[in-house]
Amino acid sequence: MSVIPVISTMNFFQFTVLLHRYMTGETVSVSDFVYNMPQEQKWEYEDRQAHSPLINEHELLDRVQNGNLDYRGALTAAGTGSLGIRAGIDPIRQAKYSVVAFITLCARAAIEGGLSSDVAYTLSDTYTETVDACQSISEIAAVSHTMYEDYIRRVHRVKTAAGISRPIQACRDYIEAHVAGSVTVEELAERSGYTPYYLTKLFKAETGYSVKEYILRAKVREAKKLLVNTDLTVLEISERLGFSTQSYFSHQFERAEGLPPTKFRQKNQKVN
Repeated sequence: MSVIPVISTMNFFQFTVLLHRYMTGETVSVSDFVYNMPQEQKWEYEDRQAHSPLINEHELLDRVQNGNLDYRGALTAAGTGSLGIRAGIDPIRQAKYSVVAFITLCARAAIEGGLSSDVAYTLSDTYTETVDACQSISEIAAVSHTMYEDYIRRVHRVKTAAGISRPIQACRDYIEAHVAGSVTVEELAERSGYTPYYLTKLFKAETGYSVKEYILRAKVREAKKLLVNTDLTVLEISERLGFSTQSYFSHQFERAEGLPPTKFRQKNQKVN
């Protein structure tokens, strides 16, 4: 017996966007669609909104707290639990409110899972600003998924960082939280209570990277997210991450990823 697949309204709209572009050559966004819900279905919607998300929320946040990389099933269940957008409310504004609330919950769950509050709240501020700048529901959804995966992977790294002492983990957290700034060995040494020389030796022994290498890797990881999920130019990303010049950023990015930033974006950027 064949089973008809069930997808969320959001995924349905995104597939419709792709089909419309293929059939007409015109580009539209998910926010261009209006979902007219029948009166009798509104009651069902409101009842499900009051109960179903609460169950899904526990499932999603539990994976963040435990750094559980097997999260896609819970994410899919949360998506199919939604019937769409509440009638009478600006859909983009409603989506932003929902995702900002979700970001806050994920930050708290990550802290409970062992991620430093410094990193968790810095990420929360960054993703909230990104959501606020979004112009369509598909953009907001992409940021939400990226944020969720980011928190889970960071908590997972903390929980699986065997052989990493607390002072060195604190240094790594500080680097991640200040990836857009200019972190120095002296600054980290002061925070850890070690001398710069001893910190340098210990950091290399425990992580396998020098402080400078680790900082560069953190910046490249952040650059990859910005290239895929934002419309910032390569120059703007370079400046945001504190590189001295765009050419130096591009050189270091290509050295780490095997292709320049523009090619990486073309290969990996999501279709909105």
